[in-house]
Amino acid sequence: MRIIALAATFGSLVTGAALVAQSNETAPDRFDMPSYQDPARSWRDIEDPIKRARCEEQIRKARSDAGQPEIEREPADAENPLMLAAVHQTIEDCPVLVMKHDTSDIRPVPDLREGPVRIEPAN
Repeated sequence: MRIIALAATFGSLVTGAALVAQSNETAPDRFDMPSYQDPARSWRDIEDPIKRARCEEQIRKARSDAGQPEIEREPADAENPLMLAAVHQTIEDCPVLVMKHDTSDIRPVPDLREGPVRIEPAN
């Protein structure tokens, strides 16, 4: 009697595992989101996303007041590099980069990349 019960239990375990494996192949990834474009930014502390949003708004307002267009986020172009002025400037405690040929053109300081530092040629 015990042998039959063990055989039936083992058979149902194998069948159940096969069904789970088969259902995982056809089920969509639970993290698959069509509107997902960029990975989430990491936080250093709880105030970090609040400060980041405040700084983005301050920079947007300062650019608007100076008559500059909104910043377009696109990959850098090695053929047309942007020249930065070597100055330390902040707006409402938010660090900014200042363009060399137009000091009214300010931009946010980019976040640090994760992973090792690489040297990349400009041309």
